[in-house]
Amino acid sequence: MRTSNHTSVLMSGGKQIITCLLLTITGMGLLFPPRAVAQVQSTGSISGTVQDSDGATIAGAQVTVVNPSTGLTREVTTDEEGRYTVPVLPTGLIRSSSRRPGSRR
Repeated sequence: MRTSNHTSVLMSGGKQIITCLLLTITGMGLLFPPRAVAQVQSTGSISGTVQDSDGATIAGAQVTVVNPSTGLTREVTTDEEGRYTVPVLPTGLIRSSSRRPGSRR
């Protein structure tokens, strides 16, 4: 009987230690939350229509957008109605330019 009584005392003491450890780990997790693994980055897009000085749309024009702070450069070509879209651009200052088909920079 002595052995079983001693064993039950050790088991109840072990349960207290485990409970204490679990509470400590939970408390540490609340005090020092883990860093998020994924990072959120905002993006946007630019769309428009390229027109000449008379207001006529220009099909096949080359549109270039540049983010001067990152050096990101993207180029797209206008459709048959002079429209273009540059999707998934990081937010920030963007400089854009366009040129007629066949013209030099």
